[in-house]
Amino acid sequence: MKIKSIILMSVISMLFSFKNASAQKVKRTHTFSIERVIPSSAEKVWNVVGNEFADVSKYHAGIVKSELINGSTKSEIGCERVCQLDDKGKKLVREELVEFDEQTMYFKAKVFDGEGVPTVPEYTFAEYEVKPIDEERCKLIITQTYRTKPAFIGGIVKGKFKQYTKEQMIFIEHYVLTGEAVSKENQKEILGKYQ
Repeated sequence: MKIKSIILMSVISMLFSFKNASAQKVKRTHTFSIERVIPSSAEKVWNVVGNEFADVSKYHAGIVKSELINGSTKSEIGCERVCQLDDKGKKLVREELVEFDEQTMYFKAKVFDGEGVPTVPEYTFAEYEVKPIDEERCKLIITQTYRTKPAFIGGIVKGKFKQYTKEQMIFIEHYVLTGEAVSKENQKEILGKYQ
């Protein structure tokens, strides 16, 4: 009888150990970076993507409306924004600036909530960095990290996410150079000018 009890206790102990190891396992994410040289000063590009963090809808055709929320008044660590992805307000992403450095022109925005989107908020964030090349050119680097729900579609949608990010960079360039906001109505025309 004692041997059966010892074996049973060992099995139970192994099951709990396995469960705890699984719970501590790091979730798999997908990451990619896209770069674009923009014929504008780094300061102008940073002003649009960094200092005007609330106004992403002006240079992102997939965002209908964006604004600061929860008492945020300017771009700084802890600042929060909401991005509305459809006309009905059923698809939303809420982000927080978790890193923000005006000197190096870098920020990291973490998604902390989402409605109607297939990403897992606690594993999804974007990093923007603007690097001067000379007085009239700079390099914009956007790095996206995400996890999808269900997880298996993460690899499937990576190509589409990369394409959206490439287009967003074109829209940023257009907005910086012309001041014209990007919309669903003019996005194809804009893409045609910069491809």
